[in-house]
Amino acid sequence: MKKFLFLLSLISLNSHAAFTFDLTDPNNLKLADAFPSYELLRIVDFSDTQSGRSLVAFKADKNSENWDSIFSADISSTKDGKQKLYIYLAKTCNDKDIIEETVVKTNGQNVRYHSFCNGSNIYLTPYSKAGDNFLVDQFKKKNIVKFEFSDISLIFDAKGFTKAWNSYGGDAL
Repeated sequence: MKKFLFLLSLISLNSHAAFTFDLTDPNNLKLADAFPSYELLRIVDFSDTQSGRSLVAFKADKNSENWDSIFSADISSTKDGKQKLYIYLAKTCNDKDIIEETVVKTNGQNVRYHSFCNGSNIYLTPYSKAGDNFLVDQFKKKNIVKFEFSDISLIFDAKGFTKAWNSYGGDAL
């Protein structure tokens, strides 16, 4: 699953329009200060991927073929067929299990998330229905959705989210 997610993400990053920021460019110093370990940042929105996914990716070496860290916001379905938004982190794991409950500031609001491992990657989903509603509402009504973790802040471009959400086909009976 991990290799598939990264391969799919790389294909999306290379074949669609995106915002790319050269973090070594003096014009991007303020942004570069937020990500001192990286030389390149790429943000791809839902309409660009056309796959129910928005991506944020980083390269430590801008001349490298590979993206070092890829985060995604994915529209998907739960085991019982309910449509849900998941945030995949660029952190690996081994055990399929709930890792912990965590609080992440999301567009300035503290939101509780379950943190899971799918056997290869850590992903988050809101702990409560109120959290689900808030997260989806932010992606529908805002241009960007910012997640503030203890070690990094991420900004997902929400362009195309509403269309992707409405056409996903979740909430199956």
